[in-house]
Amino acid sequence: MAELIEIGHDGNITTVLMNRPEKLNALTEDMFVTMTQEIQRASEDTAVRAVVIAGSSKAFSVGADIKGYVDDGLDAFVHFQRLGRAMNNAIAVAAVPVIAAVEGFALGGGFEIALACDFIVAGPNARFGLPEVKLGLLPGGGGTQRLPRIIGRQQAKALLFTGDTLDAQTALEQGVVLAVAEDPRAAARQLVRRFLQWPRRAIAAMKQAVNEASPLETGLALEHQSLVALYQSPEGQEGIRAFVEKRPPRFEAHRPSDQKRR
Repeated sequence: MAELIEIGHDGNITTVLMNRPEKLNALTEDMFVTMTQEIQRASEDTAVRAVVIAGSSKAFSVGADIKGYVDDGLDAFVHFQRLGRAMNNAIAVAAVPVIAAVEGFALGGGFEIALACDFIVAGPNARFGLPEVKLGLLPGGGGTQRLPRIIGRQQAKALLFTGDTLDAQTALEQGVVLAVAEDPRAAARQLVRRFLQWPRRAIAAMKQAVNEASPLETGLALEHQSLVALYQSPEGQEGIRAFVEKRPPRFEAHRPSDQKRR
């Protein structure tokens, strides 16, 4: 059985490859744990100067594997979300730059991984989106906090409220991605080589200074609390069940009676 996460090394660059192509790299608890460990290991290894995160097959990642926790109750859901947040936090605080090389879909938790990175390099076929509203939920891996810091509140709310996707060119124009390239992994390595000559310590300090310029942790805590509440709501349960059962959600049946009359 192939490893769900494959690690590669190209000189001073470590590559973390999500390798679950048959599920378009849908994220599992084991993937969260392994990626967290590998990011932390690279951060602590002074020989490593950058990490590139990529996905196998036709997608970067389509987000959480909902079937992995749908029948396991609230505690399992909260645990799953905490593992995902821990992984994204490891990316954000890593002492080296982390670059997402995105080909195909980066949706939900997959997009949130990319948003936690310092840079995103996209292939021409890349698509980005946070479709959690279609499940009656909200993004729980930093999407409501990191995206507005990149593209502004109005653009972020439009994407969050509709669940629409951005193509690579639009993502470039809005500042979500740094560059669009035919081979995003090669372009990511080329980007890294532009700053390999400069001190690792200085780059780590600049990354920390930029990332800690605003109280992100407060927003992330609120995001998590709101997601757990939505997960327990009738709409949240209906949205998740509809997704697993491959049918349109029937949110109308779960609206309060006063809203139905209006």
